[in-house]
Amino acid sequence: MTEHPPTAEHRFAHTHEPPTVGLTRSFDDLSPTVRTIATDAVVSRDHSVPVALCAIAGTVATHIEDQVATGTVLQTTADNTVPETPAERLEAASPTELEGVLEAASLLEAYVQIRVALLESDRYSEDEQRDAAILASDFLHAAAYEPIADCGVPARRASELYQVLTSGSGTLAVQFLHAEGAETEQELSAVDANGDTDGSAHADNTNESMPPQAVLGGITATLGATAVGASAEIRTALERYGQSLSAVLCQASSESVPADRHETTVRALAGETGPTPTETDNCCPTTETHLERAREACHTLEGCLGSTGDRGPLAYLERATRIPFHHES
Repeated sequence: MTEHPPTAEHRFAHTHEPPTVGLTRSFDDLSPTVRTIATDAVVSRDHSVPVALCAIAGTVATHIEDQVATGTVLQTTADNTVPETPAERLEAASPTELEGVLEAASLLEAYVQIRVALLESDRYSEDEQRDAAILASDFLHAAAYEPIADCGVPARRASELYQVLTSGSGTLAVQFLHAEGAETEQELSAVDANGDTDGSAHADNTNESMPPQAVLGGITATLGATAVGASAEIRTALERYGQSLSAVLCQASSESVPADRHETTVRALAGETGPTPTETDNCCPTTETHLERAREACHTLEGCLGSTGDRGPLAYLERATRIPFHHES
């Protein structure tokens, strides 16, 4: 069997360490308290839905473009063997361009993790801890831009990736203000002016009603699609899918659904073999609405593929919407 060098997705599948050597040095420059908070916020790959969305978005976009252009079905690996773990499946399916954006997605997720904890929990209740957490989140947010330079994509596409991050960051800032209960419309307008003012970079212009975790899912899916040069239609559909599926998980978490739903979702998006998840009728109306939006996005993507194309990884997107997200009493 041919040996393949490990990609970012494989190397960091089960670790909370900073994603790259360069960033590790940057982490080491932080104070011990800030460094601990920052590294603890980096989610392991087998539980990171944002990273899985980034990877599958790039895979699906590439698959559609290849099917439309040449009718060629993507192979799982170079020697046509099937990887055994979700991380290896993502590695095999991810184009080289995705390595940098996977790291960016991971760091942005860590940033959101800390910000949400600051708003919704008492994890950083003491003033010193809170200040350190804010510094850690600011560092992670800035660090998310660094891997884009190493993606090896054309300059124009790299610029588009930076634009996705910039507009997404502005949208997240608005969401955090909403979550914090901003007192005036002027505050919201001031933040939105630094982000996506016309809504053109985001699907359906409905981000205002989305929790930060859902906005994050849309951003990382868009990053994956943009990295491989997907069309605007494909990017928009994948963003909508990422937002909606992440909103479902956020809703499920608020209903005390077991945390393994995240791992199950990652495995479904990775196309791991196993029992097929079944659709449930016990979802709350809000959850079902988000699931329907995700399925509509899948149908849009299938329309881009055409009737003669092989669905390939598109089946993974649909499968993830059939996971029983309801609370099992």
